[in-house]
Amino acid sequence: MALCKEGELYAWGSNSNGQLGLGTYQNTPTPTRITAIPSQVSQIACGGEHSVVLLQDGSLYSWGYNAFGQLGHGDTTYRCIPKKIENL
Repeated sequence: MALCKEGELYAWGSNSNGQLGLGTYQNTPTPTRITAIPSQVSQIACGGEHSVVLLQDGSLYSWGYNAFGQLGHGDTTYRCIPKKIENL
């Protein structure tokens, strides 16, 4: 992933668990903007197969592999689209 200075987030590479946040589970060889995030990204954290972002408004979004609940949504559903973590 790459975070641009304008707060836009781009993803590419392996995507078997939706960790790129592009709405699919297909690998993506070229940088593609993640458009499902509602405002500018401030920080990113990427695990091996999941991703979390902090937006400039203070909200957190996560997506990808979730077999152990690591996305913070209270379930173990894998997600290929960023979803707001409501518990924080």
